[in-house]
Amino acid sequence: MDEEERMGCDQCFGEDPEAAWAWKHEPAECLLESSHFEISIEVCPACGQAFVRIFTEFVDWEEGDDPQYWDLLPISAAEREKLKGQAGQPDLDYLMELGAERRHLKADDHGIRWAGGGLMIMPGG
Repeated sequence: MDEEERMGCDQCFGEDPEAAWAWKHEPAECLLESSHFEISIEVCPACGQAFVRIFTEFVDWEEGDDPQYWDLLPISAAEREKLKGQAGQPDLDYLMELGAERRHLKADDHGIRWAGGGLMIMPGG
């Protein structure tokens, strides 16, 4: 069984991306918070699986239609501890490495879907 198969439960990591996104994760730790870029850790109340949630918003000064992006990536207990130690200045390269070969949820104006192939993290503004 690979790492992805061991992560999450049917509620938080099941096949249906919209159902997994709608599942109410509990906030645990805020690693970084600004008006257009946030990184936090959330936990599934059913199985205890931790996820890192990344929110990015790019300000559209001309049209006013600010594009927003969310990623929800499952993480191990050891990864959670490492990220907690980076509160205030999370290592974005480390986060992108975590997402390189792990399925994660993406939500944006194109919908909600499972994605792979890594995270592209660019602080918004």
